[in-house]
Amino acid sequence: VAINFTTIEQDGQKLALELKVTKTNPFAPSLEQTTYFRGITSIVRELCQNTCLWNGSTSSIMDGQLGSWLETGMTELGTVAYMLSDEQVKDPLFAKQVLTYADNIESHFLSTSNTYLLDTPTPTAADIVTAILLSQAAKKTQTELCEQTHRFVETILRHTVVNLVDLVPKLSTTRKVEVSSKSAPKKTDDTKKAKKDDKSKKVDNPKKADMVKSAPPEKAVNAEKVDNAGGTAANDDEEFASNPIILKLKELQIPYTVYKHTQSNTVDELLTNVPLPSSNETHTKNLLLKDKKHGLFLLTVKTDANTRDTKAIGKLLNLTGKINLRFADEATLDKTLKCPKGCVGPLAVLNDIENGATLVLDEALMKCDKIHSHPLRNDASVAVKPSDLINYVKKCGKEPIMVEFERAGDNEKPVAGAKT
Repeated sequence: VAINFTTIEQDGQKLALELKVTKTNPFAPSLEQTTYFRGITSIVRELCQNTCLWNGSTSSIMDGQLGSWLETGMTELGTVAYMLSDEQVKDPLFAKQVLTYADNIESHFLSTSNTYLLDTPTPTAADIVTAILLSQAAKKTQTELCEQTHRFVETILRHTVVNLVDLVPKLSTTRKVEVSSKSAPKKTDDTKKAKKDDKSKKVDNPKKADMVKSAPPEKAVNAEKVDNAGGTAANDDEEFASNPIILKLKELQIPYTVYKHTQSNTVDELLTNVPLPSSNETHTKNLLLKDKKHGLFLLTVKTDANTRDTKAIGKLLNLTGKINLRFADEATLDKTLKCPKGCVGPLAVLNDIENGATLVLDEALMKCDKIHSHPLRNDASVAVKPSDLINYVKKCGKEPIMVEFERAGDNEKPVAGAKT
């Protein structure tokens, strides 16, 4: 087994952690298997699930708690701890962010009387990752820790296995934290039922009801809300509980934002109804095209891309011979992507079980901060980072073709069969 741990970068920005695990049989080299794990929870679970550090490997409740602590810690502290320069962290907002998180942990310890983040006799992977992230972030922002949090961090960092004594932050002798009810959730009937069911059933992606005890002070990254995207932040657990796209994103532990907005049947309507908070975020224009000889193509491009000249598209795709690209009819759309007209998007490749369509992505999308796309309905959108979109479609079995489309011009030729 060979393990390669890297940071995925794009345009000089660190985007995600990735673990590559290659398993080789020396007696059958051709049977080599490579698996990629993206995101802190997936990576830590893969590295620690067969050890006592992943204490929830046989418990859906504990597994959920552990994953939530990891995601929250990385979301709140990771950027400050390892991505920002010493000059950048001088912004008082970052110090406040670290202080708030540290005080939430203090409140958690005071309300639960736990020795570690979870109710376990020994440290878990969540304790180690959180302690290192918090100590690094606290050191860079010169944040002092309250008594219980300082005890926790020092215990982890002084352990001979970790041995990062120099990272232990200073102890605050003046600041006190009050016990927060959020840090000590009451046991509910759902929690009791989950514990009973857990003895006979393992759940890989537990619901929030299974994460009540020792839950982290803030929601994990998958529960992000959007404030300025022309729509209303959705409670994805209620509104999108059964949406296949959202369920898949959660399964793959890909960060996302989902929000509702005015129903928009066309790109023009979407641009009018749903203005985005940043010029470096984009909606998408999506076309399912068919050619008798070359098959189906799902094109996902920026809204200003030239997609009307079918001959030009054929050349971009290196198609040979006679090219006759046209819009696929609604029956083909339903059979291939199982979504109605006006709801097409790259996330819909989840439904292309027979892999009937080739996914074509506009290279310009990769330069955006966020890509917004419909989750099989055109009164809502999901925003993901470009790198996470690539990860998603690959996990759905698609190897996208990257194409540099021309930007829209006045002399475009309409796609055959298109309504202009």
